[in-house]
Amino acid sequence: MFFNELALKGKNPVYNLLPDIISRLSNDSSVTSDHFRAILKFLITFIQKDKQTESLVEKLCHRFNQMDIDCKF
Repeated sequence: MFFNELALKGKNPVYNLLPDIISRLSNDSSVTSDHFRAILKFLITFIQKDKQTESLVEKLCHRFNQMDIDCKF
């Protein structure tokens, strides 16, 4: 219900928060891979524009790239 109400606010706040949500969920050992998939499947339904989808993929790839760099040092 929270995310449904949040999505009603202007400028798609769910889209803006999604990279941080994904990051935190992926670092939480209590979240199983099945729960992670279910949560993301639900949250991604709030992303309606192709441009936002593309931008989200770019942001996530950038974060993965930085994570790889951070792990090397």
